[in-house]
Amino acid sequence: MKERMPSTTIRLRGWGAILGCLGIIVVAFALQVWVRWVFYRYQLMTFDRSFGIGMVVFLLGVAALTWFAAWRSGPVLDRLKYSFLAGFVATVLVGTAGDHQLNAVLDTRQVDLRSYVIESLDCIRTRHRTPEFRLRAVDVLDKRLSLDVPTSVCRDALPGDRIIVAVKPGFFGSPWISQYSVERLKR
Repeated sequence: MKERMPSTTIRLRGWGAILGCLGIIVVAFALQVWVRWVFYRYQLMTFDRSFGIGMVVFLLGVAALTWFAAWRSGPVLDRLKYSFLAGFVATVLVGTAGDHQLNAVLDTRQVDLRSYVIESLDCIRTRHRTPEFRLRAVDVLDKRLSLDVPTSVCRDALPGDRIIVAVKPGFFGSPWISQYSVERLKR
């Protein structure tokens, strides 16, 4: 029969523990604000294979780093479990937005201008959603696209307006939208 490890009870005592918890809350909030800003500022055309590969490499890298640096002793199964847990948490909190931002910031290649037409728009902003255009490509080779936009831009546009989207290929190979402009129909 296997012997069970005694459970650990965490007790928060003193101002240091309270300030530590508050610090963790502030860091988590700041990370969330950063993630939302990065996803809005550096919109990917699609979540493609290179994005998925980047996330797997980041997860395995953090797991290996924690395996060798943080948990040097103890049962192998526990070390493996906690290393992959740390890799998963780091990938969710930092890896996705970090990949987005590095893909865009390190990209020095030329833009490709693509033309789209607004098929429909949703200008309602909620806590979890930003206004967006649903676009149809003028060129048959391109697919449909959803583009997050500021509320003021969304309210000024109408279905049928033309959008010129500047797409860069991305440092890691994930195409992203560097800028766009709305050409309104004459009404």
